[in-house]
Amino acid sequence: MNVKFNYLSIFFLPLLFIFLSCATALPFEEDDLDDVKKVAVIIYTVPAQIIFLTDARKNRVGVEAFSSKSKKIAEGNGKRAATLAHKAFIEELNKQGLKFEVISLAEMAANKTFMSLDHRHSVESDGQRNKNFGRLCVGPEGFNSFGPEYDWPSESEFFDNEEERNYIKASIAALKVDAALLINDYGYSFSCRSCTDIHGEMTGAASTGSAFLATMVDKDGDAIFSITDWFDKTDGKAAMVSNIVNPLSHDALFRAHGVKMAQVWAAALNKKIEKANN
Repeated sequence: MNVKFNYLSIFFLPLLFIFLSCATALPFEEDDLDDVKKVAVIIYTVPAQIIFLTDARKNRVGVEAFSSKSKKIAEGNGKRAATLAHKAFIEELNKQGLKFEVISLAEMAANKTFMSLDHRHSVESDGQRNKNFGRLCVGPEGFNSFGPEYDWPSESEFFDNEEERNYIKASIAALKVDAALLINDYGYSFSCRSCTDIHGEMTGAASTGSAFLATMVDKDGDAIFSITDWFDKTDGKAAMVSNIVNPLSHDALFRAHGVKMAQVWAAALNKKIEKANN
């Protein structure tokens, strides 16, 4: 299977002062989903390195001791994080009682037409570096990845050019679904569930945090709705000693991240539907 990898960098995030879901500027009515019976999560973009952040919504790395230049930080592999969270996200979404089915990762991977689609960017490389923050973004193993060129929580559409729109439309057609869900998790990071700061080094129980933009797009390449939301921990826990999250626990944390995101996203969608009906 000949799959080309192309990445577009992502921007990190300004601080919000609320813990609630952020409604987008896109108008939403429940009947917008009437024709949506099957959905594919074709994009799940995360930072190339999963680092510790005191707040997933911020564009800086915790306190000075957590600088990405510090040799004491054990970074998580972004591609591994995206691959495991993507699968868990899809599986958990189908347990949320939504009005549509989300097709499995196995079904997507088995579709040769979809997997052969190539989304090219103006810069051809293994990754494209964010000009502001010097970070790379990646997606699940074997999947194309791209993201918006806006800060979270931007209310813009996920894509901003015809090339990306055509890629999304071709993906929807190849997978024979009614819509695509595009995820960009700007704030995917390690976090503290309960930690103690000892001389500038954190020790305790680690988890993961998120600040994401999720856009659903129809067969015509038009955005149906977008959701921005965030969380600071999941049900996953791992030991962290002197700023280092146990590498043997990374996979479990990444899976728990996908589960939590599905729950948060589904709850936000239900709130949008409830609001539209009132």
